[in-house]
Parts: sequence; structure tokens; C-alpha cells
Amino acid sequence: MGNSFIIRFREENTMKLTEKFPTLSFARDADEFIRKWSGNADIVAQLRERRIYRVEIVPLFVSGAGILFGDDGNFLVWLNDFYPPEEQAYSLGHEIGHTFHFDLSKTPPRSSYPRQAQDPVVESFCKEFSLLWVAQNSENKIARRISNQAKLLVQHSL
Repeated sequence: MGNSFIIRFREENTMKLTEKFPTLSFARDADEFIRKWSGNADIVAQLRERRIYRVEIVPLFVSGAGILFGDDGNFLVWLNDFYPPEEQAYSLGHEIGHTFHFDLSKTPPRSSYPRQAQDPVVESFCKEFSLLWVAQNSENKIARRISNQAKLLVQHSL
């Protein structure tokens, strides 16, 4: 997805996630996250807020990305090493979207959504969140961040 798509997406898509996904209680938190970080492209701080402390680029054969729990009880995101950094940016946004249906006050976080994470509605939500997140943070900046290191380690203190 190129910059012209992002510009067109910003112009055409002013609907909030809560309006697109009224049945998802966590859409409000995602809208608040997007609003809160508007104009601040500190990607590491955004990942930290969603308890993503590691992002690794690894060979994946069936997916563009995946989210799981690391040994520390926080999220770990795997991005497919086959995809270029621009596509990895959208995959990272999609996986951030998945964190919204988890209760982050628990270690490890617990799903607060009664259906499976691979539910088509949740997947659609994560795709829409990703588009908003990448548009807000700049595909190029996220791709550069991913390109600059084979492994993103986000330092955190307990």
C-alpha cells in the first residue's frame, strides 16, 4: 500500500472504529488509543502501552504475522521475514489491533472477548485498526523502523 492509498484512506475514512464495530466493546479503547497518539509517532511508546515488548522478524510459512505471549508474560509479535517492511508495517498494526480484546491489567493478558480471536469480525476490526494506525504513524517511518533492525527490543522496567 502506497502513500496515495493512505492519503485517500484518510480523506475517505473518518468513521471511528466504534461506529464500524458497535458490537465490539474494545473498539472504544482502540479509538481512544488512535486519538491519544495522534501527532506523536513514538512507535516504541505505542507498543509499550499495548504491552508489546518484542517484535521479531522470523520465517513464517502460513501468515504475515502472529502475536503470542513472551516468557515475561507480555506480548511478542512475529513479522514474516518474507514480506517487505512496508507490508510488515501493516502486519504490526494488525497485531496491535489484537491487543485490544485483552485485559492488559492481567499477566499474561487475558482475552476479554468471548469468541475466538480468529473471529471474522475481530479480523476485520484489526485490519481497520491497522489502516488507521499506519496512516497516523506513516508507513515509511514504520517501515524504516522495521528495516533498521532485524529485531525490535522494546526496553521496559517493571
